Amino acid sequence: MKHPSLDFAQRIASTTQRVFGDSEVTAEVLTACADFEQEVQKIHDDRGVEGLVIAVVGAKKQGKSWIVRQLIRDPALRQRIPSGDLAAESTQRLYWIGPQAPHNLNVLHETHLVCPADALEDLGVPYSLIDTPGVTDENPELAEVATRSLSLASVKILVVARDQIRAATNLTILRWIAGALCIPVINFVPPQELRDGEPTAELANDLQQFRQRLDAIVDPQSTLPWVLIPDWEVAGNEQQAGEWLRQQLRKNLQSVDLSATTMATIRSQRIQAARRRLQQRVRRAIMGSMNVLRENVERLEVETRQLPQKVLLATLGDPRVLEAGLRLHLRSRFVGDTWPIWFPYRSAMTVLLWTVGAWDRLMLSLTGSLPSLFGTLVAWAANLRQAKQSYTELQQGVRRRIESQMEEKLQPLTRDFYRSLQRMRQKTAADPAEPPRLKIHLTGLEELQSQSQEIYQQAIDRFATRGWRVQLAGLIGSGIFWLFFSGPMALIYWEYIHASWAVLQGNPPHLHQFPHPTAGLLMTSVILSAIPMTLFCMVVMSVLHRRRRVRKAAHEILREHEQRIHRLQQRGELRLVFDDPLLRDAQFLLALGEDEP
Repeated sequence: MKHPSLDFAQRIASTTQRVFGDSEVTAEVLTACADFEQEVQKIHDDRGVEGLVIAVVGAKKQGKSWIVRQLIRDPALRQRIPSGDLAAESTQRLYWIGPQAPHNLNVLHETHLVCPADALEDLGVPYSLIDTPGVTDENPELAEVATRSLSLASVKILVVARDQIRAATNLTILRWIAGALCIPVINFVPPQELRDGEPTAELANDLQQFRQRLDAIVDPQSTLPWVLIPDWEVAGNEQQAGEWLRQQLRKNLQSVDLSATTMATIRSQRIQAARRRLQQRVRRAIMGSMNVLRENVERLEVETRQLPQKVLLATLGDPRVLEAGLRLHLRSRFVGDTWPIWFPYRSAMTVLLWTVGAWDRLMLSLTGSLPSLFGTLVAWAANLRQAKQSYTELQQGVRRRIESQMEEKLQPLTRDFYRSLQRMRQKTAADPAEPPRLKIHLTGLEELQSQSQEIYQQAIDRFATRGWRVQLAGLIGSGIFWLFFSGPMALIYWEYIHASWAVLQGNPPHLHQFPHPTAGLLMTSVILSAIPMTLFCMVVMSVLHRRRRVRKAAHEILREHEQRIHRLQQRGELRLVFDDPLLRDAQFLLALGEDEP
C-alpha cells in the first residue's frame, strides 16, 4: 500500500518543476524526493528482514564495531567484523548480521554475514544487527553510505566516545535517527569518572547537557537510559565490559513494549522524521534561489491581507451621499411617526419633505453611476416596501467595483512575481509570458453588507427625534394653522347658525341671508393660515435635522464601519481570495520547513 508521505514527496517534486523549471534547484530537489521515497520504503519493510533490527551507529572511531562484536557469540564470525584505530581496521562497508539477508543488497557497499539466531547474544528478543561505517569518514562514499544507514532499523544504539560527547557531529546523527528507539552508549569512559558504576560530577554534567541536546531533537519517550562503558583498554577488563554492555542492553530492551503495534508506531515516527529531513533538504536547496521570489510572494501576501480594508474604506462612498440619505430618512421617519390627527401639519411636512429634500434626492440619484456601500444602505432603506431587485443589483455593482479595484492593485505585484520567476529559471516554451487574469473573490462581503444595514438602522433609531417631541411639534403646528383659520370659519358658522335659528323660530330669512363664502375667501384663509404653519414646519425641520447632527450620525456610521471591517478581518471572515497556480506553488515551497529548528 502506498504511504501518504510519498504523495507529499511527489507534490514537492511536481511543484518544484513548475516553479523552477529545468534548473539545478529542481535536480537537487528531485534527488532529495527520490532518496526520501527509498527511505520510506526501507522503513516500511526494514529491507525485508523479519524481527527486530538493531543498528549500531555513530561517528568514526567511537567503538561501534567493538559493540557489535560483543553481541556475537561465534568467534570466527566475530573476527570478520573489522575493528581498530587504523584505517585498514575500520569499518569500510555496511554489515548486515543475522539469519536473513536484506532485500536489494548493494554488493558495492553492503555485506551480509550469515549468523544464526543462536549465534547472537541473548537480548530477550530475536534480532538482527547492522554495523555501520562512521558518519565522519574521510571517504565521501563511505560517509554517504553511513548517513543513509542512519535511517535503517527501528532500534538504534548510538555510540559516542567519552571525549566526543560534546561534538557537533552528534546533533547531525540525532536528526537522522529521530523516530526510532535510541539507546545511547557512552564508550571509553575513564575509570576515574565512574564510582561504583555512577558518573562523577564532571561526567554527570556532560551527560546532562548531552541529554538536553538529545531531548531537543529526539522524542524523550523514544530514548532509553544510557549505558556507560568503562575504558576497558585502560582497566584491562574487556570481558567484564562486554558482559556489562549485554546486561544493560538486555535490561533496556526488556523495559519497552516491542509488540507489532508499538513497532508500527515507531515506523510511523521514523517516516515523520524522514519527512522533516526532506523538508529541510528542500528548504536548503531552494532558499538561495528564492530570496527575490520570497520578497515578491511576501509583498503579495501582505497586500492581500491589507487590501480589503483599504479598498472597502475607499469604497464606502462619498460622505455627502451618506449625509443626504440620512437626512431624507430621518425626515421620513419624523413624518411617519407624526400622528394623522395632526392635520394639516402632517400633510405640510410631507410636502416639505419632497420639496426641501430635492437636492438630497438629486445626489442619491447619482449614486447608481458609482456603486458604493453607502449607496446600498440608502437603497436598502428606501426600498424596504418595494421589490428587492434594484437593491440586489446595487449590491452586485458594489462587489464588481471592489473586486475590480483589488484586481487593478494586485496585477502589478503579480506581474513582478512572474518576472522574478522567469529570471530564476531556464525559460521554456511552456513558460507564461504574462500572468493570467486574476480570479479574485472577496469573502465576507455579504456579511459586511448585512452588518452595514444593521449599523445604518441603529443610527437612524439613535438619531431619530423622540416620540413626544414629534407629537408636540404636531400639536403646535396644527394649533397654529387652526388658530388663524378659525377666525373666518367661526364668523361663517356664526352667521349660518343665526340664520338656521331664525328658521327654527318660524321667521325664515331670505335665502341670501345664509352665508355663502366665495372660493377666493376660503383659499385666502387657507393660504394665510398655512403660511405661519409652514414656517413653523421649516423651523422644526431645520432644528431637529440640522447639519451638525446629520454629520455626527454619518461620522459614527463611518467609524463603526471601520471597526466592523477590522473585526471581520481579524476573525478571517473578510479576506481576499485569488487563485494563481504558480503563486500557490511558490507559497507551498516557501512554507516547507519554516517551523523546523
